[in-house]
Amino acid sequence: MGIANYDSVAALLDTDKDWSEAVAKNARSSRIRVLKSEPLFEAMMLRLIGQSDIGDSKTLKARLAPFVGNDPFRPENYAMRFDQQCLEAGRQSEPTIDALLALFS
Repeated sequence: MGIANYDSVAALLDTDKDWSEAVAKNARSSRIRVLKSEPLFEAMMLRLIGQSDIGDSKTLKARLAPFVGNDPFRPENYAMRFDQQCLEAGRQSEPTIDALLALFS
């Protein structure tokens, strides 16, 4: 089994906890492109669908849950609400979504 070659490596990270310049520097030195969910992934996804992104982590997770079938750990639960059209529309207001989609083009 061989090692796959990739053009780039990226990681989507929250910036609310454990985020620092040292983390960013370590990623850069490892040639990992960091896409920041500010402050949280859930906040970014809520903004995409016009929902409030105000609240702490627990509140935002609870607010997002109904939009992802109350199971945010199943990637397929995002497909209906966060389809290509939604993501493309969000590129204008969410630089992280724009950067993420650009990696696939």
